[in-house]
Amino acid sequence: MSRDYSSIPPPPMEKFERAEKFRYDTTIKEPSRRWQREDTIVCWTPQPVGKGGMRDCYLVWEADENLGRPTQMIGKVFQQDVKATLEDYMNEAITQCVADTFAQAYNKQGVEHKVSFLACYVVIMSKRGPNGEKTVFTMEPMLRGIYEKHNNNVGQTFTDNPTADAFSHFTYGHSGNKLLVCDLQGVGGMYTDPQIHSLSSGDEFGLGNLGAEGIRKWVASHKCGPLCTAMDLQPFSHTPSPARRGAAPKAPPPRSGGPVPPPQLGPQIPINHNQMVQEMANTFRRASSHHHIQRQPTVPAGQQHQAERVSSERDIDKAIKESLMLEQRRNLLEQELLKKVMTLSLQET
Repeated sequence: MSRDYSSIPPPPMEKFERAEKFRYDTTIKEPSRRWQREDTIVCWTPQPVGKGGMRDCYLVWEADENLGRPTQMIGKVFQQDVKATLEDYMNEAITQCVADTFAQAYNKQGVEHKVSFLACYVVIMSKRGPNGEKTVFTMEPMLRGIYEKHNNNVGQTFTDNPTADAFSHFTYGHSGNKLLVCDLQGVGGMYTDPQIHSLSSGDEFGLGNLGAEGIRKWVASHKCGPLCTAMDLQPFSHTPSPARRGAAPKAPPPRSGGPVPPPQLGPQIPINHNQMVQEMANTFRRASSHHHIQRQPTVPAGQQHQAERVSSERDIDKAIKESLMLEQRRNLLEQELLKKVMTLSLQET
Protein backbone atom coordinates (compact mmCIF):
# COMPACT_ATOMS: atom_id res chain seq x y z
CA MET A 1 0.00 0.00 0.00
CA SER A 2 1.47 3.33 -1.05
CA ARG A 3 0.94 6.35 1.17
CA ASP A 4 1.78 9.75 -0.23
CA TYR A 5 0.23 12.92 1.15
CA SER A 6 2.93 15.26 -0.09
CA SER A 7 0.46 17.04 -2.36
CA ILE A 8 -1.67 18.18 0.58
CA PRO A 9 -0.79 21.82 1.36
CA PRO A 10 -0.13 22.84 4.98
CA PRO A 11 -2.88 24.69 6.83
CA PRO A 12 -2.48 28.39 7.62
CA MET A 13 -0.51 29.11 10.78
CA GLU A 14 -3.56 30.54 12.57
CA LYS A 15 -4.97 27.01 12.59
CA PHE A 16 -2.12 25.71 14.72
CA GLU A 17 -2.57 25.22 18.46
CA ARG A 18 -0.12 25.10 21.32
CA ALA A 19 0.72 21.69 22.69
CA GLU A 20 3.22 19.79 24.80
CA LYS A 21 5.00 16.72 23.52
CA PHE A 22 6.76 14.11 25.62
CA ARG A 23 9.48 11.76 24.42
CA TYR A 24 10.67 8.68 26.29
CA ASP A 25 14.45 8.22 26.32
CA THR A 26 15.81 4.81 27.35
CA THR A 27 19.41 6.11 27.33
CA ILE A 28 18.74 8.03 30.56
CA LYS A 29 19.47 5.82 33.57
CA GLU A 30 17.14 7.52 36.05
CA PRO A 31 13.56 6.35 35.27
CA SER A 32 12.06 9.55 36.68
CA ARG A 33 13.93 11.63 34.07
CA ARG A 34 13.30 9.53 30.97
CA TRP A 35 10.29 11.57 29.85
CA GLN A 36 11.59 14.64 28.03
CA ARG A 37 9.14 17.52 27.54
CA GLU A 38 9.08 20.32 24.99
CA ASP A 39 6.59 22.87 23.68
CA THR A 40 5.31 22.70 20.12
CA ILE A 41 2.43 23.81 17.91
CA VAL A 42 0.32 21.35 15.96
CA CYS A 43 -2.70 21.28 13.68
CA TRP A 44 -4.94 18.22 13.78
CA THR A 45 -6.71 17.54 10.48
CA PRO A 46 -9.77 15.41 9.64
CA GLN A 47 -7.67 13.58 7.02
CA PRO A 48 -7.70 9.84 7.93
CA VAL A 49 -4.66 7.88 6.80
CA GLY A 50 -5.25 4.39 8.23
CA LYS A 51 -6.93 2.14 10.76
CA GLY A 52 -5.47 -0.54 13.01
CA GLY A 53 -6.94 -3.06 15.40
CA MET A 54 -7.10 -0.57 18.29
CA ARG A 55 -6.03 2.85 16.93
CA ASP A 56 -6.93 5.15 14.05
CA CYS A 57 -4.42 7.37 12.24
CA TYR A 58 -4.83 10.95 11.05
CA LEU A 59 -2.72 13.55 9.33
CA VAL A 60 -1.22 16.04 11.79
CA TRP A 61 0.97 19.06 11.04
CA GLU A 62 3.71 20.19 13.41
CA ALA A 63 5.45 23.52 13.01
CA ASP A 64 8.34 25.44 14.46
CA GLU A 65 6.78 28.48 16.07
CA ASN A 66 9.70 30.66 15.08
CA LEU A 67 10.47 29.32 11.63
CA GLY A 68 6.91 28.51 10.65
CA ARG A 69 7.81 25.41 8.61
CA PRO A 70 5.02 22.85 8.99
CA THR A 71 5.92 19.17 8.76
CA GLN A 72 3.56 16.31 8.05
CA MET A 73 3.20 13.89 10.96
CA ILE A 74 0.89 11.04 11.86
CA GLY A 75 -1.41 11.30 14.88
CA LYS A 76 -2.73 8.06 16.39
CA VAL A 77 -5.74 7.81 18.69
CA PHE A 78 -7.33 4.81 20.34
CA GLN A 79 -10.74 3.90 19.05
CA GLN A 80 -13.62 4.90 21.29
CA ASP A 81 -14.53 1.37 22.38
CA VAL A 82 -10.99 0.82 23.75
CA LYS A 83 -11.55 3.29 26.64
CA ALA A 84 -7.90 4.31 26.71
CA THR A 85 -6.24 6.35 29.46
CA LEU A 86 -3.24 8.65 29.42
CA GLU A 87 -1.09 5.76 30.65
CA ASP A 88 -2.11 3.72 27.60
CA TYR A 89 -0.75 6.46 25.33
CA MET A 90 2.45 6.62 27.38
CA ASN A 91 2.87 2.85 27.09
CA GLU A 92 2.58 3.06 23.30
CA ALA A 93 5.44 5.56 23.18
CA ILE A 94 7.52 3.47 25.59
CA THR A 95 6.93 0.34 23.51
CA GLN A 96 8.16 1.99 20.32
CA CYS A 97 11.23 3.40 22.07
CA VAL A 98 12.14 0.06 23.66
CA ALA A 99 11.64 -1.68 20.31
CA ASP A 100 14.15 0.71 18.74
CA THR A 101 16.65 -0.17 21.48
CA PHE A 102 16.36 -3.80 20.37
CA ALA A 103 16.77 -2.66 16.76
CA GLN A 104 20.07 -0.99 17.59
CA ALA A 105 21.32 -4.23 19.14
CA TYR A 106 20.06 -6.24 16.16
CA ASN A 107 21.89 -4.00 13.70
CA LYS A 108 25.17 -4.84 15.43
CA GLN A 109 24.82 -8.52 14.49
CA GLY A 110 26.32 -7.97 11.04
CA VAL A 111 22.96 -8.17 9.25
CA GLU A 112 22.69 -6.78 5.73
CA HIS A 113 19.32 -5.09 6.17
CA LYS A 114 19.15 -2.76 9.16
CA VAL A 115 15.93 -1.96 11.01
CA SER A 116 14.77 0.94 13.15
CA PHE A 117 11.59 2.36 14.66
CA LEU A 118 10.15 5.83 14.32
CA ALA A 119 10.39 8.26 17.21
CA CYS A 120 7.05 8.40 19.00
CA TYR A 121 5.74 11.27 21.13
CA VAL A 122 2.82 11.70 23.51
CA VAL A 123 1.13 15.00 22.62
CA ILE A 124 -1.19 16.95 24.91
CA MET A 125 -2.99 19.81 23.18
CA SER A 126 -3.71 22.97 25.11
CA LYS A 127 -7.19 23.43 23.66
CA ARG A 128 -9.90 22.29 26.02
CA GLY A 129 -12.93 20.18 25.24
CA PRO A 130 -16.52 21.08 26.17
CA ASN A 131 -16.04 19.80 29.72
CA GLY A 132 -12.57 21.23 30.28
CA GLU A 133 -10.72 18.14 29.03
CA LYS A 134 -7.61 18.19 26.89
CA THR A 135 -6.86 16.11 23.83
CA VAL A 136 -4.16 13.43 23.91
CA PHE A 137 -2.65 11.41 21.08
CA THR A 138 0.65 9.87 19.99
CA MET A 139 2.54 11.46 17.12
CA GLU A 140 5.34 10.27 14.86
CA PRO A 141 6.94 11.26 11.53
CA MET A 142 5.13 10.48 8.30
CA LEU A 143 6.40 7.37 6.51
CA ARG A 144 6.56 7.62 2.72
CA GLY A 145 6.73 4.68 0.35
CA ILE A 146 5.25 1.19 0.15
CA TYR A 147 3.75 0.40 3.56
CA GLU A 148 3.74 -3.29 4.49
CA LYS A 149 2.49 -5.20 7.52
CA HIS A 150 4.74 -8.23 8.07
CA ASN A 151 3.12 -9.86 11.10
CA ASN A 152 0.71 -9.09 13.91
CA ASN A 153 0.57 -9.62 17.67
CA VAL A 154 -1.07 -13.07 17.57
CA GLY A 155 1.50 -14.91 15.46
CA GLN A 156 0.17 -14.37 11.94
CA THR A 157 2.62 -13.57 9.13
CA PHE A 158 1.60 -11.61 6.02
CA THR A 159 4.80 -11.27 3.97
CA ASP A 160 7.84 -13.40 3.17
CA ASN A 161 10.20 -10.72 4.50
CA PRO A 162 12.90 -12.69 6.38
CA THR A 163 14.11 -9.65 8.32
CA ALA A 164 10.89 -9.11 10.27
CA ASP A 165 10.61 -12.62 11.72
CA ALA A 166 14.36 -12.87 12.32
CA PHE A 167 14.26 -9.60 14.24
CA SER A 168 11.39 -10.84 16.42
CA HIS A 169 13.30 -14.07 17.08
CA PHE A 170 16.37 -12.02 18.00
CA THR A 171 14.46 -9.89 20.52
CA TYR A 172 13.24 -12.98 22.34
CA GLY A 173 16.76 -14.37 22.78
CA HIS A 174 18.38 -10.98 23.42
CA SER A 175 15.94 -10.30 26.27
CA GLY A 176 16.71 -13.60 27.95
CA ASN A 177 13.42 -15.11 26.70
CA LYS A 178 11.42 -12.48 28.59
CA LEU A 179 10.23 -10.16 25.79
CA LEU A 180 9.17 -10.50 22.17
CA VAL A 181 8.82 -7.59 19.73
CA CYS A 182 6.27 -8.34 17.02
CA ASP A 183 3.45 -6.73 15.01
CA LEU A 184 6.10 -5.38 12.64
CA GLN A 185 5.04 -2.99 9.88
CA GLY A 186 6.34 0.02 8.04
CA VAL A 187 8.26 1.10 4.96
CA GLY A 188 11.38 -0.90 4.17
CA GLY A 189 13.35 -1.35 7.38
CA MET A 190 11.69 1.60 9.11
CA TYR A 191 9.02 0.15 11.38
CA THR A 192 6.24 1.67 13.44
CA ASP A 193 3.48 0.66 15.86
CA PRO A 194 5.15 -2.53 17.19
CA GLN A 195 3.89 -4.67 20.04
CA ILE A 196 5.96 -6.14 22.85
CA HIS A 197 4.79 -9.22 24.72
CA SER A 198 6.32 -9.54 28.18
CA LEU A 199 6.53 -12.37 30.72
CA SER A 200 6.63 -9.94 33.63
CA SER A 201 3.47 -8.97 35.46
CA GLY A 202 1.74 -5.67 34.94
CA ASP A 203 0.35 -3.71 32.00
CA GLU A 204 3.60 -2.43 30.55
CA PHE A 205 3.93 -2.21 26.76
CA GLY A 206 0.33 -1.33 26.13
CA LEU A 207 -3.06 -2.94 25.71
CA GLY A 208 -1.82 -5.40 23.08
CA ASN A 209 0.66 -7.05 25.45
CA LEU A 210 -0.60 -10.65 25.59
CA GLY A 211 2.18 -11.82 27.87
CA ALA A 212 3.27 -15.45 27.80
CA GLU A 213 0.30 -16.42 25.66
CA GLY A 214 1.30 -13.91 22.98
CA ILE A 215 4.87 -15.21 23.01
CA ARG A 216 3.63 -18.80 22.85
CA LYS A 217 1.50 -18.12 19.79
CA TRP A 218 4.35 -16.39 17.98
CA VAL A 219 6.88 -19.09 18.86
CA ALA A 220 4.50 -21.83 17.71
CA SER A 221 4.14 -20.23 14.27
CA HIS A 222 7.78 -19.26 13.70
CA LYS A 223 10.00 -21.21 11.34
CA CYS A 224 13.68 -20.31 11.45
CA GLY A 225 15.16 -19.24 8.12
CA PRO A 226 18.68 -18.63 6.83
CA LEU A 227 18.86 -15.28 8.63
CA CYS A 228 18.10 -16.87 12.00
CA THR A 229 20.79 -19.47 11.30
CA ALA A 230 23.31 -16.84 10.21
CA MET A 231 22.85 -14.99 13.50
CA ASP A 232 23.13 -18.27 15.42
CA LEU A 233 19.70 -17.80 16.98
CA GLN A 234 18.70 -20.79 19.05
CA PRO A 235 15.67 -22.77 17.83
CA PHE A 236 12.72 -22.77 20.19
CA SER A 237 12.72 -25.89 22.35
CA HIS A 238 9.81 -24.86 24.55
CA THR A 239 7.21 -22.15 24.90
CA PRO A 240 6.47 -20.05 27.99
CA SER A 241 3.51 -20.95 30.15
CA PRO A 242 0.76 -18.35 30.62
CA ALA A 243 0.71 -19.38 34.29
CA ARG A 244 3.96 -17.50 34.81
CA ARG A 245 2.14 -14.26 34.14
CA GLY A 246 -1.05 -15.07 36.00
CA ALA A 247 -4.41 -15.12 34.29
CA ALA A 248 -4.04 -14.82 30.55
CA PRO A 249 -5.10 -11.34 29.39
CA LYS A 250 -8.07 -11.01 27.11
CA ALA A 251 -6.79 -10.89 23.56
CA PRO A 252 -7.79 -7.85 21.51
CA PRO A 253 -8.68 -8.37 17.86
CA PRO A 254 -5.72 -9.03 15.51
CA ARG A 255 -4.00 -5.77 14.63
CA SER A 256 -4.62 -5.67 10.91
CA GLY A 257 -5.88 -3.12 8.44
CA GLY A 258 -9.50 -2.21 7.80
CA PRO A 259 -11.85 0.50 6.58
CA VAL A 260 -11.23 4.02 7.86
CA PRO A 261 -13.96 5.32 10.20
CA PRO A 262 -15.38 8.84 10.11
CA PRO A 263 -12.67 11.27 11.27
CA GLN A 264 -12.73 12.44 14.86
CA LEU A 265 -10.37 14.20 17.20
CA GLY A 266 -8.46 12.24 19.81
CA PRO A 267 -9.82 11.35 23.25
CA GLN A 268 -10.42 14.03 25.83
CA ILE A 269 -9.38 12.80 29.26
CA PRO A 270 -10.71 14.42 32.46
CA ILE A 271 -8.36 13.99 35.41
CA ASN A 272 -8.58 15.20 39.01
CA HIS A 273 -4.92 16.17 38.81
CA ASN A 274 -4.52 17.88 42.19
CA GLN A 275 -5.80 14.91 44.16
CA MET A 276 -3.86 12.34 42.13
CA VAL A 277 -0.57 14.20 42.24
CA GLN A 278 -0.91 14.87 45.97
CA GLU A 279 -1.77 11.23 46.71
CA MET A 280 1.18 9.96 44.71
CA ALA A 281 3.53 12.46 46.35
CA ASN A 282 2.34 11.34 49.79
CA THR A 283 2.73 7.69 48.83
CA PHE A 284 6.27 8.27 47.66
CA ARG A 285 7.12 10.24 50.79
CA ARG A 286 5.76 7.54 53.12
CA ALA A 287 7.53 4.75 51.25
CA SER A 288 10.80 6.65 51.22
CA SER A 289 10.57 7.28 54.95
CA HIS A 290 9.58 3.73 55.86
CA HIS A 291 12.10 1.93 53.67
CA HIS A 292 14.83 4.57 53.73
CA ILE A 293 14.68 4.50 49.94
CA GLN A 294 16.27 7.89 49.40
CA ARG A 295 19.26 6.94 51.53
CA GLN A 296 19.53 3.36 50.31
CA PRO A 297 22.30 3.06 47.70
CA THR A 298 22.14 0.58 44.84
CA VAL A 299 24.50 -2.34 45.36
CA PRO A 300 25.55 -4.00 42.08
CA ALA A 301 25.21 -7.77 42.12
CA GLY A 302 28.39 -9.55 43.16
CA GLN A 303 29.89 -6.56 45.01
CA GLN A 304 30.08 -6.07 48.79
CA HIS A 305 28.17 -3.19 50.31
CA GLN A 306 30.70 -0.40 50.91
CA ALA A 307 29.06 0.77 54.14
CA GLU A 308 28.88 -2.62 55.82
CA ARG A 309 31.06 -5.62 56.45
CA VAL A 310 29.31 -8.95 56.17
CA SER A 311 30.86 -12.16 57.30
CA SER A 312 29.39 -14.73 54.95
CA GLU A 313 28.46 -15.20 51.32
CA ARG A 314 24.83 -15.76 52.36
CA ASP A 315 24.73 -12.40 54.13
CA ILE A 316 26.21 -10.71 51.07
CA ASP A 317 23.58 -12.18 48.75
CA LYS A 318 20.81 -11.22 51.16
CA ALA A 319 22.05 -7.63 51.47
CA ILE A 320 22.34 -7.25 47.71
CA LYS A 321 18.86 -8.64 47.05
CA GLU A 322 17.25 -6.42 49.66
CA SER A 323 19.03 -3.33 48.35
CA LEU A 324 18.07 -4.06 44.76
CA MET A 325 14.45 -4.65 45.75
CA LEU A 326 14.32 -1.29 47.51
CA GLU A 327 15.94 0.45 44.56
CA GLN A 328 13.46 -1.14 42.16
CA ARG A 329 10.60 -0.02 44.38
CA ARG A 330 11.97 3.52 44.47
CA ASN A 331 12.29 3.59 40.68
CA LEU A 332 8.74 2.29 40.29
CA LEU A 333 7.37 4.94 42.61
CA GLU A 334 9.31 7.63 40.77
CA GLN A 335 7.84 6.49 37.46
CA GLU A 336 4.33 6.48 38.89
CA LEU A 337 4.85 9.93 40.34
CA LEU A 338 6.07 11.21 36.97
CA LYS A 339 3.02 9.78 35.22
CA LYS A 340 0.71 11.61 37.61
CA VAL A 341 2.68 14.83 37.26
CA MET A 342 2.30 14.57 33.47
CA THR A 343 -1.46 14.45 33.93
CA LEU A 344 -1.21 17.83 35.62
CA SER A 345 -0.84 19.49 32.23
CA LEU A 346 -4.19 18.05 31.17
CA GLN A 347 -6.02 20.32 33.59
CA GLU A 348 -3.79 23.39 33.80
CA THR A 349 -5.50 26.62 33.01
